[in-house]
Amino acid sequence: MSAGDKAARHLRSAWSAVYGRHPDAGKGYGEAIKAMEASTIPVVLPKTNAGTLGKVINALRDKPAKWAVGLKHPEPERQVVILADMLDLVWKGQTGRHGDPDPTAPISVSQEQAEAAVHLAVTVVQWFTTGVVTIR
Repeated sequence: MSAGDKAARHLRSAWSAVYGRHPDAGKGYGEAIKAMEASTIPVVLPKTNAGTLGKVINALRDKPAKWAVGLKHPEPERQVVILADMLDLVWKGQTGRHGDPDPTAPISVSQEQAEAAVHLAVTVVQWFTTGVVTIR
């Protein structure tokens, strides 16, 4: 990925927030999601300016046959569903992005959750920016 592209900038910010001198798990998690959005939206939703990771997930799940993941697997469409599930794990795990009426719901993510989100974001960004995930 280009050092100057938006996904790369978000990944750098996420990494710095999670692993920097003064860790900020919530910021790192949010930047990981932004990195994934910056890399997935141009591939999955190229005609929209208002895309979100949720819309990407829905588009992948709605038409898995439309997409190809460049890994060998006996069920190619299953790969797309798994990819959507990976994105969904991170997207729904960002507990601090919306208010939640449940008084027991956490209002922030843990350091471990942020680290996991950042590492998954690195994979997702690499897959979408290098052509591992393509339209059929």
